[in-house]
Amino acid sequence: KRKCRMNRLTQKKQKARNFARAFLRAYEIAEAELFAGINVLRDCYREYPLVFHLLELSSARVEEKYQAIDELSEKLGLPAQLASLLHAVMRYKEFHLLGSILEMLQEEYKRMHSIQDVVVSTSHPLDMHSRECIEKLVAAKIIGTLRFTYAQDPALIAGIRIETPLYCWEHSAARTIQALRQQREIRE
Repeated sequence: KRKCRMNRLTQKKQKARNFARAFLRAYEIAEAELFAGINVLRDCYREYPLVFHLLELSSARVEEKYQAIDELSEKLGLPAQLASLLHAVMRYKEFHLLGSILEMLQEEYKRMHSIQDVVVSTSHPLDMHSRECIEKLVAAKIIGTLRFTYAQDPALIAGIRIETPLYCWEHSAARTIQALRQQREIRE
C-alpha cells in the first residue's frame, strides 16, 4: 500500500510539473506578474476549494465553464495567461492538482531562469558589510540569479548556515558540538 501511495504522489507531482512546463513554454509572462498571480490564485484555491471542485464537476457546457473561469480571473485580477492555464486544467479535469501545479510553476520558472533562493541563517543579525561579503562569496560559487533571505537561528549558537535548493553549507558551534557527540558515541 505504501509503495502504491508513493507512486500516486510521484505521478501527481510529475503531472503537475508537466502542466507547469507546458504553460511556461507556451506563454511569455513577466516574473512579478506570474508570481503575484500564482499567490492570488493559491489563496483563492485554499479559501474556496469547493468553487473549483464544482466548476470541474458541473454539468454546464464547456463554454459556460470557460466564461465562469474568465469572470473569476477578472475578479481576482489574474493575468490572461493564468486564465488560460485554468482553462487547460478544467479541460483535463485536473483541478485537484491546482495547488501542486501552482507550486511547480514557481519552481520551474526559477529553474528555467537560473534563479536560486539562498537562505543565510546566523545566530545573530548581520550588518550590511557582512551580508555583502557573504553574497559575493556565494555568487562566486553558484551560477545564476541569487535571491538572498536572511534569518536568525539561535540553535546555531554561533556561526552560519547557507542553504539553496541544491546546496547546504554550515559552519556553526551547534554542528561542531553534534560532530563531537557523534565521535564520542562511535568510540563508546
